[in-house]
Amino acid sequence: MQFPKQNTYWDSLLANTLGKHTIINLLFCAYDLLFYPFDSLSYLLREWMNPITPNLFAISDAVLPKSKFDDLPPVYTQQTTWTGNWYVSTQIQEELTKKGDKNFSSATKDEDNLQLIQDFIDDLNANGETPAYIGWGSMVAVSPQHMTRMAVESLKQANLSGIICGGFAKLSKDLLSKAEDKELLDYADKHILFLQSAPHDWLFKKCCAVVHHGGAGTMAASLRSGVPTIITPCVADQYDNASLIEEAGCGVGFKTALKKTTARNLTKALKTCTDNENNASIQSNCKRVAQAMEREDGIKTAVQIINEFMTKVDSGEWRSEFDARLEQRTLDSWTFGRAFSRLLFYKHPFVED
Repeated sequence: MQFPKQNTYWDSLLANTLGKHTIINLLFCAYDLLFYPFDSLSYLLREWMNPITPNLFAISDAVLPKSKFDDLPPVYTQQTTWTGNWYVSTQIQEELTKKGDKNFSSATKDEDNLQLIQDFIDDLNANGETPAYIGWGSMVAVSPQHMTRMAVESLKQANLSGIICGGFAKLSKDLLSKAEDKELLDYADKHILFLQSAPHDWLFKKCCAVVHHGGAGTMAASLRSGVPTIITPCVADQYDNASLIEEAGCGVGFKTALKKTTARNLTKALKTCTDNENNASIQSNCKRVAQAMEREDGIKTAVQIINEFMTKVDSGEWRSEFDARLEQRTLDSWTFGRAFSRLLFYKHPFVED
């Protein structure tokens, strides 16, 4: 989870415990208190904030700078690395699409999903148009019919062509009513391509804007594309990711849930991101972030850190540090009261004395 709305790490921790998901978090806290003695909880918290193994965060520093969390305990900072995002390369995505992998292709064995999309985009480009992408992945809000109608209507009102990805809701033109949605059906026939899945890294950079739910992976793909992003969140960290988009100046992040978003709201966001006369700053920010992310290799960095740690384990060095830590904790254990008082009165409660 990412917490861009807070000023410090401790604000973020508090917000996660007492924020918009209060009931869920309190249930988890109740579970911990039921099955763990208070002193054990203080021990777990102490070790969590002074890790003896590497912490890897698959986050881009260009999007959520590690420097933002300047109140992290020193040991936590030393052991923690923002590796950059982990993702399947564009080349592999294309290969899997050609093989008909359901994660990247909705075509049958006799169809070429990439060629189908490319032909649609080429026809638009020939007329001076670039499609917008709309897809909500595994999210379903109100109903698939409602989502399809809103997607088509917002594209129509924004005077844009589009590619709509069905996802778990299985959005499709067939969900529009022939009686009630005749204008939308006519517009969809002429301007919209419906797919059930598509390779994001390959597709997004061919679009003028990308609308999605704000999942971490989809957001990373849209930011890497250098195209303006619009996030309509549904749950959990999607709201925080929407805030990240706003803070980075890379598009529009909604504060309200997708189920409360209207076609009018989405149309306004699309116009904000695609009006070339007024979105110069958005385009510039998108390019800046995409270039920074291009320089990152999250998987390579993660593998390197893990290999270095395993070398340390194999040599016995880490075991010696671990045994020393156990001995030190035996001599200087924290009761729940001590841990709680440090949280209340210490500026850096988990910096060891």
